[in-house]
Amino acid sequence: MDIGGPNDAIFVMGADAIGKAIGGSEPSSTSPVSWSADSAIVSSSGDLGVTFGYIRSNAPAGTAPAQPPVPFFTI
Repeated sequence: MDIGGPNDAIFVMGADAIGKAIGGSEPSSTSPVSWSADSAIVSSSGDLGVTFGYIRSNAPAGTAPAQPPVPFFTI
């Protein structure tokens, strides 16, 4: 869910609707980056978890200098 922009502060729900609201048109079929969790840790009570991994550039090889992966974590 997205809350919309400064000119249209409404709730926008769903991937396609959010893509249109942010990009102004149909969402792109490709993304400039990709990421996924490489690992996850969850508390024994199950009420807290952390995932972490790397954000990687999807630029085709040879089009730009290679960008190093950027670490991320989500709580």
